[in-house]
Amino acid sequence: MESKDATRTPLPYLDELMLGLGWRLSTQVGFMLWGYFDESGKHDKKTGKLTSLVLGGCVAPVESWQRFTQEWQDVLNEYGVSFFHGVEFESRKTPRGNAYRGWDDDRRRAYLDRLTDVMVGRLGSLIGAKQAATEPEATYIAGVTSAIKNAAQFAKEERDYIKLVFAHNPLVTSERIGRYVDQIRIALPQLQSGFGGDPKTCLPLQAADLVAYEISHSNGFMDFGRYALRKFRSRHLGYHVYPSDADG
Repeated sequence: MESKDATRTPLPYLDELMLGLGWRLSTQVGFMLWGYFDESGKHDKKTGKLTSLVLGGCVAPVESWQRFTQEWQDVLNEYGVSFFHGVEFESRKTPRGNAYRGWDDDRRRAYLDRLTDVMVGRLGSLIGAKQAATEPEATYIAGVTSAIKNAAQFAKEERDYIKLVFAHNPLVTSERIGRYVDQIRIALPQLQSGFGGDPKTCLPLQAADLVAYEISHSNGFMDFGRYALRKFRSRHLGYHVYPSDADG
């Protein structure tokens, strides 16, 4: 059954954010890059302990994100899904309440195809960084700071400016992320600002979740055995990954 929220179109999210911050789309952010990031971890099957964490995301100009948002929402509406979450999608246990309960492999593949088509058609580049896990908060902070640095370096190479949005995480507040951005911006002025967002209402963060999940569950950054990563590469979507000591 389709969720009652599935037909809601949160297209104005970016416009509302910009207006709230006093920006004018046409003159101030129209040609600026925006990066959206989420995290995905791998856990030891026996102990459940976190073994590695990926902060993955997507980067594109704001106009591309606005088109992406409408097209991504169209796919969710068509399949009766309120929002995309990689862990829920990949689960084969499909507990009661899982939006994908009862889906066969053909329907899953068709759905993933549609979502990744939107990403390939509208987004410019993927960015990912993998961290070996220590204490949860320290691991997440290391992942966030790496993602910020990598995104800023990417913007420098593109000779552009970038603003970042991270999926809300109870380990680190949006204000704390903003402080990290301010510190890193001293060395990399292409970095403009950082915020927190809710993946349920900010659709670009759902694409970031897909990227993070796929990288986290691949066998190393250059392993394109997973369908979505293989598709991104074959369709020439930019793929910028920064391995760490977590990557064997």
